[in-house]
Amino acid sequence: MKIIVKIGTNLLTQNDGSVNKKLVGVIARDIVSIMKKGYSVIIVTSGAIGAGMGRVGITKRPSVLKEKQALAAIGQPILMSIYKRVFSKYKIPVAQVLVTRRDFDERHTLANARNTLLELMAMKVVAIINENDTVAVEEINFGDNDTLAANVCVCVGASLLLLLTDVDGLYKGVPGKSELICSVNKITREHEGYASSKSSSGKGTGGMSTKISAAKIATTSGIKTVIANGRVKGVISKVALGEKIGTHFECNSSGR
Repeated sequence: MKIIVKIGTNLLTQNDGSVNKKLVGVIARDIVSIMKKGYSVIIVTSGAIGAGMGRVGITKRPSVLKEKQALAAIGQPILMSIYKRVFSKYKIPVAQVLVTRRDFDERHTLANARNTLLELMAMKVVAIINENDTVAVEEINFGDNDTLAANVCVCVGASLLLLLTDVDGLYKGVPGKSELICSVNKITREHEGYASSKSSSGKGTGGMSTKISAAKIATTSGIKTVIANGRVKGVISKVALGEKIGTHFECNSSGR
């Protein structure tokens, strides 16, 4: 079973923008646990720009493209060094894969991406995927790693898309103060209305709305999608083994 785990900026970074190394270590341990059960895992990571902000002391996400690109260039090696360190404790190698939307739009580049990712999984290597924000103009303006993760799912034929964030799932109102939607059989305008259009922290590019969009892409391709709180202990293993945590979007859900 192939699982794509997307880790959001709000989950990965702390208030000062620095990467939460302890949490990354916890997530890595959980991933190693299910890999031992025969699962293959790819990580789609956010946080490069956030990590760059933390390194140079910027607290508000910039709007100027060149500043975002520079921060991504600063933050990407920081992220990778942390992933490499935490997985090396379990003798699991990691691989950096930087992509743009174009890589999924053209047949030959899509085939190359698929072959590379499948080979990494066969080698028991954890691919760490991120958008190539230092050069991608369209992606950095309106792209998001939720959509990227859904495309990766379709690319490699994954069975599960797990979107980890800092809330428990999709709520009908304010997270934690309203009803949590546990299961969605069909994505409707009502669900879209519940989703916020922006990242709550200002450090990420999306919010719940991009996760709904990603769920549409994945579920219409027969891939179950779950939005869950990445701070829940063992959340990846629990979801993979069928425990009802977070918001579950069943396969073949569709939009309007």
